[in-house]
Amino acid sequence: MRFCVECGKETEELFDGLCAECASKHIEVKLPETITLEICRDCGARKKGNLWVQEEDKDPLKNAILENLTLEKSARLKEIDVKNIKGDPYLQLFEVSVILNAFGIEIKREKKIEVKVKHALCPSCGKKHGGYYEAKLQLRGKIPDGWEDYITEAYAEDVKGGIDLYFPSLSEEKEAVKKLIALKSAEKKESKKLHTVKDGKSIYKYTTLLRFDEGSDNSRKQKRRKRG
Repeated sequence: MRFCVECGKETEELFDGLCAECASKHIEVKLPETITLEICRDCGARKKGNLWVQEEDKDPLKNAILENLTLEKSARLKEIDVKNIKGDPYLQLFEVSVILNAFGIEIKREKKIEVKVKHALCPSCGKKHGGYYEAKLQLRGKIPDGWEDYITEAYAEDVKGGIDLYFPSLSEEKEAVKKLIALKSAEKKESKKLHTVKDGKSIYKYTTLLRFDEGSDNSRKQKRRKRG
């Protein structure tokens, strides 16, 4: 027989010097304080990376939390319960109760997580809506090579003098603008136009114009500096 270094209990099996009861007390679950969940406002699909996923169980919130839940190797998830305790359609606070099994003992842990919910249209539903978009990005001037690698979830159209990109959400457009300006210097102009009024709320469509300089891309300049 051996003895637990924490409580002194005599036991046949130790886990890093601890009995099962003491070892189980040190088991924790990790969960971010905040996550962002992007949902298609029409079909309910959830965005995972650059892909939109239609989940069979129709519970994208619980699945998103599960994907961000980290367990210790010695613990196995037995049950999870997600309860909304505060929030609105765009910012919600949840209490997550997790039942684990570790060292043959059932353990309960509770965490809180804030979920920022963004509603957009997945590409499939966007097409059904006849090209709905919330923001347009106009690329003009000497457009940098490889700009396509910095764009996701947008419809591109060749126009006189450049390229127009249509985004289902303003946040996607703003992220693209940030990345493209980092790729190459550009003059930026922003505007918005009233699209409609719904339930007393004004709905706008946003347009950003990026006119790129004639010089080299910033990425190429950085490579030359490193070589020098």
